[in-house]
Amino acid sequence: MPPSTDKVEAARACASNQMKKNVVLTVPSNTSIIGNGSTAKIIHGNLKISGASSSAPVDNVVIRNVAFEDAFDFFTAWDPTDSGGRWNSNYDNVSILYATHVWIDHCTFSDGARTDDQFPSVWAAPYDGDLYHVQHHDGLLDMTKSANLITVSYTHLHDHAKSMLMGGTATASLTAETPGVLKTTFHHNYFQNLVQRKPRVRYGMVHIYNNYFAGSNSVTLYNWM
Repeated sequence: MPPSTDKVEAARACASNQMKKNVVLTVPSNTSIIGNGSTAKIIHGNLKISGASSSAPVDNVVIRNVAFEDAFDFFTAWDPTDSGGRWNSNYDNVSILYATHVWIDHCTFSDGARTDDQFPSVWAAPYDGDLYHVQHHDGLLDMTKSANLITVSYTHLHDHAKSMLMGGTATASLTAETPGVLKTTFHHNYFQNLVQRKPRVRYGMVHIYNNYFAGSNSVTLYNWM
């Protein structure tokens, strides 16, 4: 896509590209990230567990005892094709794509103190201002593009709008978003004060058991969603 001819949008895109260099942390194969003690955190970062393609995935990754907090996008973009128009962030707390044999265990995911309801709506008619707040956070833990053989266990996800997504598009394909993968197990997790995607499963073979759900989709923090 060529650079925008709009100077403001071009400046936003430039700043967004610079931010990406600082907040995205890539994880290679055969890696374990284990938090030491009760204060291990990754704040304002996007942990990306990703290979190059479905035929060259990252494999064998363990993330344990880490709190992921506030993957905040300062330069969020307006997407008129998303549900009739939405402000979208670039960053999940953890993104799993083109990856296999991933275990997320005893972790915590949230927006921290900087929840999206604190930020103003940017809108104009015919859009409803209650729906069009700028979204500075995306998913807490998203699995897309041939992610496979994933376990999420004993993990706390809380105070966020879009929690977990499996499958990144509404249309399946034989390569990037195939229903033949996304084999995932969720067990002994705590979903608290989340609006949606607990999890949202577009594709995959999902085993969910012994999880605890608290709150509802009318959580006060996110009554604008």
